[in-house]
Amino acid sequence: MTYLRIGQELEGYCGGIFNLYNDTVHVEAMGTDWVVVRGSTGPQFFVGVPEELLAYAVRPEEQQ
Repeated sequence: MTYLRIGQELEGYCGGIFNLYNDTVHVEAMGTDWVVVRGSTGPQFFVGVPEELLAYAVRPEEQQ
């Protein structure tokens, strides 16, 4: 099983979860049912299972 990790880069829009366009975010903190990410506009909060965000993870070879 793959897990979300602190520092993981995500495509910022994440299918509408975050109100960020053309931005990437990094996982800054997480718990069992929440995640805080940070982008150019500051922190964004997600309530849900962290693994739900894995679909938006940027592969290491695609990271800037």
